[in-house]
Amino acid sequence: MKKSLLILLTFIGVLSHGVYAQNLLGIRGARFLPGEIRMEDGATKKGLIQIPRRPSSQKVKFRTTEESEKQTIRIQNIKSFTVTSDLGKQYTLESNYIDQSRRAGAKRVTKFRIFLLVELKGHASLYKIGDAFRTDKDGTLHLFSSNAGDGSGAVNFTYYIKKKGADYAEIFTYENPVNGFLPDVSRRSVVKAMETHLPEYPELIEKVKTKEIDQMNLSEIFTLYNNYMSKNNQ
Repeated sequence: MKKSLLILLTFIGVLSHGVYAQNLLGIRGARFLPGEIRMEDGATKKGLIQIPRRPSSQKVKFRTTEESEKQTIRIQNIKSFTVTSDLGKQYTLESNYIDQSRRAGAKRVTKFRIFLLVELKGHASLYKIGDAFRTDKDGTLHLFSSNAGDGSGAVNFTYYIKKKGADYAEIFTYENPVNGFLPDVSRRSVVKAMETHLPEYPELIEKVKTKEIDQMNLSEIFTLYNNYMSKNNQ
């Protein structure tokens, strides 16, 4: 039975890798997409935005129309920007300082901002990041990672949290590959992160501990937490 399961997982991993590799062939680096930039001074710019190739890029290219000249806007002047794909899907990237430390209490906050993909906004905002941003032919945004830590080259992402009023985002958990390719988020790491960052709602933490709520569904966890905080006026 165990041998059959291993063969099945290996087959799924190989199949996933094939699909992943095929998708890479259609990925472009830098399409201009319609959207809006929200500036730090409160102003907004509407037009066409080129998503930077890397989260650490310190500038964004913008043009008001297809025919207009490209403008370069520095990240320190950008609060966030939203682009829309050809399919109507919206993506928001927010510029933030981040704490790169993986150990509690050992702060290592960047001196420069990086772009984080917004997964959910609220009292506790959830972000996702990889090594690179890419858009395919219809403008769909993809995240890629060059190193999953196991030599496979499979995707590996980091989730960040930023509480209301905080000056920077902190690491919440990681999405690592199982058998090289299948995504997984550790229940143990999510529970530990919740105890550190979301202690106000112990009942929610218990539901994740007892598997009543899937630790993979971070959006649900953050939505429930934010609703709880709003309900309790916190």
